[in-house]
Amino acid sequence: MVSRGLVAAACAAALVQGGLLSKRHEARSQGAGRTRGAAAPAASREPATGPRRTAVCVAGAARTVAAADVSRALGRFVDGTPADLFFHLFVGAELSFRGQGGVAPASLLGALGAAAAVRLQHEENPIACGTDAAGRFFKIAKCAEMVRTYARLHNRSYDLLVVTRPDYLFGAATPLATLVRSAPRTPFLLNCRADFLMASYADGVEKAAGLADAACCDEARRSPRECFLVRPGDKPYVAIDGPSGQPCAANNGAMCDAPRSNFIMVRHMARNASVRRAPCPAARIRRDGDLVATRGTMWLHNRTRAGVRPVAAPRLTEPWLDWGALSPAARRGRLAAAGAARSDAPAGAARCAARPAATTPGQRLESGAACEARHWVGATPALAATLAKPLQRGQEHVAWDAAHVCAEDDSLGARDLGPATIDRNGHAYRGSWSPVGSKLQFSGCVADFGRGCRPWLARATPARCARPQERKEVVSIATVWGDSLWHWACESSVGLLAAPPSLGPAGTAHLHVTNASLTFETSEGAFVRAWLRRLGFGHLADQGRVVGGCVRAERATMLPTGRCAAPSRRHLAWLSERLRRGAPPLEPRTALVVTRKDRGARNWAAVREIVARRFDVVIDHDDTAEGGLGPLDDQLAHFARAAVIVAPHGSGLFGIAATAPEACVVEFFPERYLNLCYAAVARKLDRTYRGLLIDAAGDAELAALPGVLDECVLRRRNATRGM
Repeated sequence: MVSRGLVAAACAAALVQGGLLSKRHEARSQGAGRTRGAAAPAASREPATGPRRTAVCVAGAARTVAAADVSRALGRFVDGTPADLFFHLFVGAELSFRGQGGVAPASLLGALGAAAAVRLQHEENPIACGTDAAGRFFKIAKCAEMVRTYARLHNRSYDLLVVTRPDYLFGAATPLATLVRSAPRTPFLLNCRADFLMASYADGVEKAAGLADAACCDEARRSPRECFLVRPGDKPYVAIDGPSGQPCAANNGAMCDAPRSNFIMVRHMARNASVRRAPCPAARIRRDGDLVATRGTMWLHNRTRAGVRPVAAPRLTEPWLDWGALSPAARRGRLAAAGAARSDAPAGAARCAARPAATTPGQRLESGAACEARHWVGATPALAATLAKPLQRGQEHVAWDAAHVCAEDDSLGARDLGPATIDRNGHAYRGSWSPVGSKLQFSGCVADFGRGCRPWLARATPARCARPQERKEVVSIATVWGDSLWHWACESSVGLLAAPPSLGPAGTAHLHVTNASLTFETSEGAFVRAWLRRLGFGHLADQGRVVGGCVRAERATMLPTGRCAAPSRRHLAWLSERLRRGAPPLEPRTALVVTRKDRGARNWAAVREIVARRFDVVIDHDDTAEGGLGPLDDQLAHFARAAVIVAPHGSGLFGIAATAPEACVVEFFPERYLNLCYAAVARKLDRTYRGLLIDAAGDAELAALPGVLDECVLRRRNATRGM
């Protein structure tokens, strides 16, 4: 026998030895109970009289965060009190004229020396509330989400939340320890000109995570008054197009009309909390070679940079929640990969070639096994050997998992192709079938089992059809395997995340899917109709605006679908939010067991019996049952209710995105087919995941299952206790 389980947690690694942030802070943080990278043991919330722990969110455009004085000053500021640093940094070109033109991710290594978790943003997000300064709302919200995920994963409890900007140069006076000592234990907000906010954690992190949806001011009525400057202006602006130190109207009157983002943010964060304005840290803003005071002047906003367009769903790296446990070399590797992904070049051979080539089994083992160890392998050496053997043999599915689980590229934006013909596989052509562009999977670099690129698919002869259906406008989410359950649900349909208004109820565009059988004349079509309704697109079925197979359109648009067996974290988060709307709550004593007629083990009944001994209710998701599985809504409700889902590998796990955040997924793999796609999906959804094996004879590994189920229950209890 081989492994006793596949542990879905980051493995412990050496703490970072480099970086500009204070080493003393790093040591004291650890001494105060701080854990980075590897999952922490269970910890109860500290008593009111004990040390108070702070989550510090540094969110916004990277700008001068890597400057030596800025980085050292942040280290000094947090030194001497338990604190974890979280960085959500935008490294692309800012929309604001006075912002950055782009920052190389590799240049951030020193600044991130003491970070607990990191996330990079490549593209500018949409502005909010009529002012480009509100673009930071999205970035702060993403940082707060990362803090919540980290806290849940590491069973970490925080008492205070700080939100600050990357170019903030902290002075020596009023360090964080001083602010912590004076902070109330009831909901409060310390507002230091909105450049630095401190709040009680439970209240503040929820508000910060919802900041992108903050209520805007009424621009037509210029209400409330505090949200707008009084013209001709009673406060001086730093000039860009006019004289310095003069009222706003003397510089650029049109820009004076914009709402004040600081007011909007503080109003949102201050709901039902007491507001304080002191004490504040002494600080200035570092702008390249200049230092700017944070008081006494206001900055001119809303002059935009030519060529920068906000993206509705900007490309982000996944949150690097194990950053604190990575070696310097591993950190450099991630930043280098992020720099390559930041390129504006279209996906294709160049991006594919940028992935590390595995020319020999030894090289593949070195890169792939190290990657898998970092993400999946825990303390079970037998499992590591199990993975190593197929890697050495060059088995394609394992090599693909190793490459793509660890280095995820988010999908590209929608492509407007103009007049085009699209076949059932998502290949688009003009005229005499010469390719003009296609979905991400088929533009020269194909995310698929094997070596990451499948040239034969890129060069494939199109799936011609003698009589293409004619439509005026189509929006395509067709993919090669988009007519099967998993690939439709979690790869094709998630493309609707980027759906244009033309697919709305008042639009006229048709949705193009893989197969005509999905257009509601079959049982599969009935499933698709119900699925579209759950995603908020049921009107397309009701209005007859779904077309399958080969189609020719005057205007054709390709939406970015999920990569083959590897939908992005952004796609999955959107899918989970849609599927869980109105979902029933998790039932701690309920388990779901998936039974497949073409998968599973000879002793699957014994698997179910072990589950039944530990749970009061066992829901059978059995596709061999007479009468089928029932309506889609009932199936998804079963996944939502279950505290533990036990299933053989396969599409029976299609409902994983409907599970509760505290749920645990236990998957059984055939020993000769270690396909980790659901393991990757569980990780991206932050679900607890364990893997067990079905041996070559077809028997499921029973001895380890009771311990795995008990561990699932314990982790759920700890996660619930720490919320």
